[in-house]
Amino acid sequence: MNLEIISPDIANGVDVQPTVDIPTRNQLLESYLQRDDAVCRAFLDQSASPADTEAVRLFFPFVRELTACRVPREWSNVSDCLFFAYFAGHSLGRRHPELQEEILPGDEVREAIRRLQVLHQSAQGERLNWRSLDHAFETVAESHRPKDDSVNTNALVSTLLLKSARAGYAAATVALTDPVVFDLLDESVGRPFPATFERALAAAPWRTHEEGWLYLPAHPLLRLARELYPEHSLEGRTVHGFLEEQLQVFGVKSEQDCPTGELDLLDWVDAGLTFGRRLKKENPQLLADILKESEGKRLQDSRAVIERVTAKAGSHEPVRLIRPLLEWYRETHQPGEPRIYGQQLGRVGAIADFAVWIPWLAEA
Repeated sequence: MNLEIISPDIANGVDVQPTVDIPTRNQLLESYLQRDDAVCRAFLDQSASPADTEAVRLFFPFVRELTACRVPREWSNVSDCLFFAYFAGHSLGRRHPELQEEILPGDEVREAIRRLQVLHQSAQGERLNWRSLDHAFETVAESHRPKDDSVNTNALVSTLLLKSARAGYAAATVALTDPVVFDLLDESVGRPFPATFERALAAAPWRTHEEGWLYLPAHPLLRLARELYPEHSLEGRTVHGFLEEQLQVFGVKSEQDCPTGELDLLDWVDAGLTFGRRLKKENPQLLADILKESEGKRLQDSRAVIERVTAKAGSHEPVRLIRPLLEWYRETHQPGEPRIYGQQLGRVGAIADFAVWIPWLAEA
């Protein structure tokens, strides 16, 4: 496959002779593409069509994140994947409308508009918001459910994912200039998802497009945790460094490896408290800069939540903090018990970040 199809960074990079211990750029590319995964391979196969090449390249990071976060492969989950593919396309369209010719070449503009109208019909005529889109994609997924084993399910799902992402991109771009289609859309779809896992799925295409895949964090915990912070914030870079350091302490060696259970959360909270106290003592200027950057509603909200959680806990011991922290997470990020590895990583990131802030705001 032409390297330019997947990564302009690789195609245009400086050619350096690797040492024995450093993987070649092609080896890095193969690791990123995850060709051994059936869904990733099926999605990439669509790039054989010239009309789909660029759209596949731009939306592949979403499919890869689904795989890295171990979203279950049962057909019952297909509608959720289509739902988030739509929002991955929508987010990319909002940030990069100039990519329209690459994502919607030729007849694809008309096809994407038609898909939006089909989704509107599947939503029983409701304007397309989170709830109606969820219902519409359930209908779409059920209508495509394979009737027998002769169907290549991975290829079918990959086709549906690409179509859904294109529809979302169209909703954020060309549909805005079409009065008939614009009336089908609800403006509320532009607000961020509450859970970091959901936000990361929707952000994967635009982040990869802007940063290049070679510059993406190596572990999905680090990719998900970026969604907790304002872009390019000092706070985000600081806590990101703590999370990366802690993955090394825990001996994590692959994307599929990370301690995420409730007992593991005690260790994350303990590590977060220790890091927060250490930074406060050893680098007070950095802490002062972070607090200044966060001034206003963000800092006020953080202080109020920390006061409420620590009051419930009655102390700053991890074993006392964990229950109110879990309650806070279910209230503000994701209700219920996280079933998917990506959801578990999102919970780790949010709770570890909270623990880092406790010494900064609640300890004299």
